[in-house]
Parts: sequence; structure tokens; C-alpha cells
Amino acid sequence: MEIAPIFEKLSLKYKAKLKFGKVNVDENPKVTSQYGIMSIPTLIFFKNGKVSEQAVGALTKSELKKKIEEVIK
Repeated sequence: MEIAPIFEKLSLKYKAKLKFGKVNVDENPKVTSQYGIMSIPTLIFFKNGKVSEQAVGALTKSELKKKIEEVIK
């Protein structure tokens, strides 16, 4: 399962409530070290500038939507 299309759709749906971004870990190895990224995909959710959630592996649309809803509460 590829997460990119799900990520894109949900980023459009929630763009007024939060920011979405992607990082190419091959081009940004400092980010991988800073956040302990060991597997791809890894989704990191920030709240007030701090990591609030982290998900490793491909999520279904409903799983990702649930995580987003938890973060924006």
C-alpha cells in the first residue's frame, strides 16, 4: 500500500487546521538522526512545536485520519 495518495488527499482536507510536509530522508540525513527515523514511511505529528505522535509504516486512510483527529483536538 502506498501512503502518498492518502497523505495528499488528507492534506487537502485538513489544510485549514494543520500543516503537512514531506522530507526526503536521503537528502536530509540530519532529520533522520534528529527524530530517530529507522523505517519509511514514518509520520511525525507535531503540536505546539513538539512531537506529539509518531507512526511507522503505511497507514490506511481511516488510521491516518484518526491520528490527525487526535492531534487537532
